[in-house]
Formats: sequence, structure tokens, C-alpha cells
Amino acid sequence: MKFTPPVLTVLEQIAGQGFLDTTLEGDAAYQPPLAPAGLYDVETQRVEAMQLHKFISQTAGSYTFRTYGLDLTTKLKGRQFVFRPWWTPRAFELVAIPSDAWRFAPYPNDGSHAHCELTYVGIGAAEEHKDGYFLENIWVTREAYENYIRDDVFHCRNDA
Repeated sequence: MKFTPPVLTVLEQIAGQGFLDTTLEGDAAYQPPLAPAGLYDVETQRVEAMQLHKFISQTAGSYTFRTYGLDLTTKLKGRQFVFRPWWTPRAFELVAIPSDAWRFAPYPNDGSHAHCELTYVGIGAAEEHKDGYFLENIWVTREAYENYIRDDVFHCRNDA
């Protein structure tokens, strides 16, 4: 049976200082982590309408997410979108590891490559990303490390 991504309706959007909380109605149909995620055009399922950076709360049939650094004049109330989380549970666990546990290095020039555990892009001597941060045998791109681990732009490690 083919998976059909869930379509959720924007119930409410409330702007705070530097963030926007969005409440969605429907069945998200995914297991945690539910964020970071995106809302996508229903017809194409590819055109991103909005990013959802942090999961805030859930009640019966509704989910609230927080988005940081967004143009807070964007209002989507009443519209429907395909909902799609971006990270696996493992990826979400990785961003909680302290940044000083990771080590920067060029990827070994041994004909192999790795995929960033957060963005899924290739890392290797023959790839666009020739270096990155690693922890044991787990690699992330320099940009993924800086944004999601070092700077925690999605506020995964704090209550903000």
C-alpha cells in the first residue's frame, strides 16, 4: 500500500518575539520527532510553504510548532498543506550531543563516502562536501554542524 503523506489544516498562527507558533489540525501520521518539518503545497507536495522548527505541544487532533526567524506577517490560517518531518529519531538525538564531542576533519580519501545524518548529502573526497564533523563513524557536513549542533538554530536543546 502506497503511503500518502498527511494533509493538515492551519488552525491558528500567533507571533511572539522572534518566532511564530502555528497550530495544525489533523492526523500527523508520523512517529516523533515531528519537527523540524515543513508544510508543502498539496498539489505538488514539493513546494515548501513554511518551515516548522520546533514541536511545542499536542492535543487531541492538533499540533503546535514554533518557527524562528520567519517573516511574521505570513499568515496561512485555514489553508491545507502536506506535512512532512525532516529528521529521523537518530538525527534528532545527534543534535543533542554537545558540540565539543564532534571533531572536524577531511573525509578519508579511500574511495568511500558518507551521507550527512542531518541533510543526507554526500561527504567524501569525490563529493561536493570533502570534509565535515564526525563522531565515531557518524558524519555531518560543516554547515549542518554549525547550524543544527553548534548554533542549535531549531532550539532542539532548549525551551525557547
